[in-house]
Amino acid sequence: MIDDVEHNALTAMVHAGVRRAAAQLSQLTKEQIALSTPTVIVIPHQKVVELLPLSGAMPLVAVREQFSGRFSGSALLLFPETKSLGIVKAAVGDRTRIEEIEELEPEAQTEIGNILLNGCLSVLANNLRQTLNISAPELLRGTGQVLLGADHRHMDTPVLFVQVNFSVHRYCIEGYITLIMDLPALQELKICLRAMIDSTDSAHTTAESL
Repeated sequence: MIDDVEHNALTAMVHAGVRRAAAQLSQLTKEQIALSTPTVIVIPHQKVVELLPLSGAMPLVAVREQFSGRFSGSALLLFPETKSLGIVKAAVGDRTRIEEIEELEPEAQTEIGNILLNGCLSVLANNLRQTLNISAPELLRGTGQVLLGADHRHMDTPVLFVQVNFSVHRYCIEGYITLIMDLPALQELKICLRAMIDSTDSAHTTAESL
């Protein structure tokens, strides 16, 4: 669906976006955020669920933002439900009482998701010179099968799956940042990627000729 040059360009943009967002989150939590190299693949929707922990059977907390524009899709921050308080503790500090942490849990989780997802999407939009309308973040709970695979009518449909793993070592927290786009959105994204690549190549050629 996308060639190697387009794949590499998209991977680099996602990595840059998540790194910038992780730096913001690191300032908030005063903790080092470790990131994996992004996975960028086109697979059937069903396979997306299978790539999640326990093949999508693990209970998860998710922050989801929908984005739309020239291309559209969903961006999700996913982490195990068993670690949901840990990510809040990383944000508000160890000295906060457990009762206060539980009270702050939904707001803190939503804000953390908003930081990471917006950081990634804004870099993608800026590099591709596109405007993306991003919905307000929503906090969801359920298994990966429920969060990503509710509509079984479209489970064989190819989707673009982008995943970055992140971890906060001191709190033993691991999570996943995921972007999902359907085939029409992927075709539009491909056009935008090719335009950016051709523009960059043209600029390099012009500079070399001077």
